[in-house]
Amino acid sequence: MSMMIESAETVASTESAETNPGTVRARWLGAIRAVAYWGLWLFLISIFLASAGDIWDYNEDPTPYHRVYRDAVLHEYVMWAYLVLTAAAIPFQVAGWRERRFSPVAVAVFALHVCFAVANRMFGIIQTCCS
Repeated sequence: MSMMIESAETVASTESAETNPGTVRARWLGAIRAVAYWGLWLFLISIFLASAGDIWDYNEDPTPYHRVYRDAVLHEYVMWAYLVLTAAAIPFQVAGWRERRFSPVAVAVFALHVCFAVANRMFGIIQTCCS
């Protein structure tokens, strides 16, 4: 009989833990944090590869870039800045790999990318021509 009472108490405590708002909130925050963590990784890797590919392509044949951008050299300077900043942020992000920690350097690089994208959109820093 005592086994049934203990198991009923265990079930009751399990049910209350599952419906506890703090537990549900912690689960959701954990899920959001995991998505943000892997999203930051995806962002860093994609920006690194895209800027490296852009620089490689420009060095192969700069003519299309001069047709598309009003100042293709400025565009390449920005790509170099993206490449260097992202390459610097990746080792810091790798350092927190096991604990799934966000690196302040990687988050700052992400914030710089977002700020530049907003400034470019508002002020037309890298302008395209001839669409």
